[in-house]
Amino acid sequence: MNKKIFVLLITILSSLTLLHYLGLKKKSETQFPNDDLPHDTKSMTEIKVLDSEIHLGELDLSEDARAIFKLANLGSNHLEISHVEISCDCTTSESYQNEVKPGDTLYLPVIYNKGIPGFFYQDVIVYGNFKESPLFLAFDGTLIRRSNNN
Repeated sequence: MNKKIFVLLITILSSLTLLHYLGLKKKSETQFPNDDLPHDTKSMTEIKVLDSEIHLGELDLSEDARAIFKLANLGSNHLEISHVEISCDCTTSESYQNEVKPGDTLYLPVIYNKGIPGFFYQDVIVYGNFKESPLFLAFDGTLIRRSNNN
């Protein structure tokens, strides 16, 4: 009898997990419907990432743990960022220009908001009209408590 209940519970949990996954996938597709589709090759552009990993070093807890990624548009079309994903809710992308002309540079600022001492590492995923899309970027640092003594 216990074995039957165990199998039934595992089956129910598996089904709920699958339904949850399908619901998240559907939600993602409606939020960003064109991410799985290739961009029109006529509108693609070429980019150069100036720093794909930024090391902030040691920062006081009172300082902003901010990194600014630079994407240079080397192509002949506008660089368009469709969206940015961050690896956790403790990091946000700040206001940025989501489209820049050929020859210009897009500045993508991100900030780590946790405020807990210790090492942190965050992934930033950028989607847009460039062949490297999605583009994986990262930044890290160590938050410390500095003494107020002079």
